[in-house]
Amino acid sequence: RAALRQALEPFTAVSLVPLPPADRLAALSAGSPPEYQPLLDLCRLLLDGLGLDGTSPRSQPAFLVDLERVFERYVTTGVTQAFATSDLVEVEVQPTYVVNQPAGKQPNIHLRPDVLVRHRGRPQVVVDAKWKKPPGSPLVTADLYQILAYCTTLQVRRAVLVYPGRRDRVWKYRLARAPIEVQLRRLRVHGPAEACRESLQRLGKALRRPAVDPRRGTEEASSD
Repeated sequence: RAALRQALEPFTAVSLVPLPPADRLAALSAGSPPEYQPLLDLCRLLLDGLGLDGTSPRSQPAFLVDLERVFERYVTTGVTQAFATSDLVEVEVQPTYVVNQPAGKQPNIHLRPDVLVRHRGRPQVVVDAKWKKPPGSPLVTADLYQILAYCTTLQVRRAVLVYPGRRDRVWKYRLARAPIEVQLRRLRVHGPAEACRESLQRLGKALRRPAVDPRRGTEEASSD
């Protein structure tokens, strides 16, 4: 307790100021050094747990963590870091696109993939993270329809669906009547932290490699 009080003493002049939900992300991200990022990520999760709509009058977090959102952030962070040193690649996190032509007073069609990777401004890879365990077969029809819609409307030839798992595993498919390659990947989220970090790094390296495998319906060797 004495050590904790001593650590908190420099913050005695700091007052708590409630933040509107729209300002939280900017406040947590602006000007923070990289060393603070894990702590800020934790704060972000706790803020998200304050209430279902961010307007809860309660002063303590409910500690309800949306694992789907956590997994999405985990995957998008890994993809962003994989291309951080490239000047030719831009990683867009959860961009929203209107994909229809002007339709008068009709509502627009919006698509929002988790990650879109552009090379020299041209869309190259679309990535979508799914916090679910596919039942039996790795092919989940609804997920495939969704990511193929991204490919069609955004003119992307490479799509990657990422699922959580106990070990890395990859399935690759090249469509017979369209120039599109679909990858289904299991990302390790169980076990030692270092093993999970290595799994995330392997995902990033795989996304940096061009899709040159001409085989269809084949499975890459798994890696523990």
